[in-house]
Amino acid sequence: MPTLLRSPQTFLSENVRVLDYVSTRMYFSDYGEEELFQVRRYWQTYASRKQLIDFGARRSKIKYYFDNKAKKYYRQVGGQRKQFIPPHNIKLDITRFSQQMCLLQREWTQPLLSEQIDTQEWYNGVTRLMKYSYRAVIDVARGSVTPMTVQEEREFLRIIDEEVGKFNLYAKQIAAGDIPLDGRIMNAACSLGKRLNRIFENWKLWDARQSGFIEARRRLSHAEHCRNSETRYGCVELARQGWKPIWDITPIGDATCWDGCLCELEYR
Repeated sequence: MPTLLRSPQTFLSENVRVLDYVSTRMYFSDYGEEELFQVRRYWQTYASRKQLIDFGARRSKIKYYFDNKAKKYYRQVGGQRKQFIPPHNIKLDITRFSQQMCLLQREWTQPLLSEQIDTQEWYNGVTRLMKYSYRAVIDVARGSVTPMTVQEEREFLRIIDEEVGKFNLYAKQIAAGDIPLDGRIMNAACSLGKRLNRIFENWKLWDARQSGFIEARRRLSHAEHCRNSETRYGCVELARQGWKPIWDITPIGDATCWDGCLCELEYR
């Protein structure tokens, strides 16, 4: 199983103690030194560009930088000139990391299926992994490991409120016996990792809006993409719309493929 630190303070609700609104915000606002070490360790263990998350903050032969004004990533080897990194290359690292977090969440869920741990221990482990992985991906999206600004922390906690709220409902259903302990839970656990693609892209969208970019477009990645359904646009059709006002762009995760979307957003 993955290494996990202290448990969140939870509150009893339908046979499982879950994070309420206040405790969610307290838990995900509190990143001590050991937990920040875990955030960095998880990224460096499961991502290809291991030093990316440092953004020049540590001494190493390979350093990465982020131009916040242009929203561009750069790589520097030794004392050579900085080299621009295409956004798609960064997204490949995010995708790989999210796939690995999928596997870790499945690894943590397997003991629940085999009754080696109870629902409470499973819930605590899942939320800790969410805490590490969400912060790692958003720090890469921010291009910084410095403390968040007030505005950034407000957006971060808004995302967390939404994600933990959805997970709480699912955990309550499991604890109440409304969802059987079978292989479907493994798929749900995997989605907690795969949705990091969406979180990364939508943070970049939020940041671009805050920074004054006025247009955006969806770009298809090298994957199979969804099409229009009865209730949602498909990624193929959204990409064909080209450049649109940035406030009208459909966020990642709101298309037919939901959290499984691997599209990228581009700004100008």
